[in-house]
Amino acid sequence: MAIKLITGLKTAADIESQDDGARIYGTISSSDRILDVGNKWAYQTISNNLVRIKDGELIMQGRHVRQSPSTYTDLTINNGTQNKKRNDIIVARYTKNSSTSIENVELAVLEGTPGTTATDPTITTGDILEGCALHEMALYRVSLDGLNIDSVTALFTELSNLENHIQSISTGGTGATTATTALSNLHGVEQTSADITYYINASTGSDTNAGSSSYPFKTIQHAINVLPKCINHDVKIYLATGTYAEVVTIKGFFGGGSFSLYGNTSSALSTSYTITGQIHIENCHMKLFLNGLNVSTTTTRAIETYTSNFVQVYYCTVAGAADVGIGFLAGSRGEIFVCSSSSKLYMYSVTGGSFVRIRGSNLGSGNTYGVKSGDGSLVMLIDLIGASVATTAYLLDSGGSIIAGGKYIS
Repeated sequence: MAIKLITGLKTAADIESQDDGARIYGTISSSDRILDVGNKWAYQTISNNLVRIKDGELIMQGRHVRQSPSTYTDLTINNGTQNKKRNDIIVARYTKNSSTSIENVELAVLEGTPGTTATDPTITTGDILEGCALHEMALYRVSLDGLNIDSVTALFTELSNLENHIQSISTGGTGATTATTALSNLHGVEQTSADITYYINASTGSDTNAGSSSYPFKTIQHAINVLPKCINHDVKIYLATGTYAEVVTIKGFFGGGSFSLYGNTSSALSTSYTITGQIHIENCHMKLFLNGLNVSTTTTRAIETYTSNFVQVYYCTVAGAADVGIGFLAGSRGEIFVCSSSSKLYMYSVTGGSFVRIRGSNLGSGNTYGVKSGDGSLVMLIDLIGASVATTAYLLDSGGSIIAGGKYIS
């Protein structure tokens, strides 16, 4: 039959799973995406031979795949080779039996070839909608150096749910909270009912704990993931000293309250609270503070903010080989206060029509450029960038503007 009525009363039950898959493909995403549910297929390295993949939801070209809450899949990583490097890829593997048309998805490990440099094994992709027999969605790259697992890198893209696209109506006054609360109620979005304080300890914590000072969480991301998207109170997350090997994503929060992530709580720079991944802020429309953190990463931007308002970065240091220390992009607004960034292409980069005030941040050394303002952005620089901090203090690009010392730089 060329035409089939899907949502309608019929005389026979002829709706198939592929019909629902085609609807998801056409209305949500035609690609492979992780959904913002549960642990979102987070990994845990159990040993040098075992990686655990936690619960979550994903879609593969319209096929909805679920690993139930509080469940997991353990995957074996074969031993590495002495003095050799190897990349293995963890995939979600879709298969379709050519004889019976029965479909299935399971997690699997594609093992790479050991060598002086590591290369990824070949991932098989197909067109599920056209009836392919095999399609693999890359989840993680497991890099081995010699016998041991050296790192695990996420390869998937997360699909934001609808509530993440709700923008706050206003940014100040009691009317803002009322309007935001009404909007969240309209969309059925969970919201805070009181102030929230969580504690994180990478050494002694567990993400199955309550997040209290006596029973802290282990990861920053877990504390963020359990928060309501609508924040109308004060949320504070405190880190214990140590190293947090994770990418911290703060995404889709809004409301009349505030969100604060604290390392060092005093008014001073510190390297005792280190994040070795990245801090990524996206589509947040509320007061958001980063304080006393040290971010050491090789990503393009150590701390980056997209399409967000009122992000304030206080007493943070940036280390590692990132090209940009702190970046504000895509119409973001905020402030950088007493931060340090060294040996970067851009100490601070403000692009895409963003507005940022920088004060007390003339710290760091060996940067190629101190401040970049591009694409119609405006930077208000209270303390001038000195020659010891950057080879070239300011870079203007595509209509960007900088006010330094009360004068426009042009």
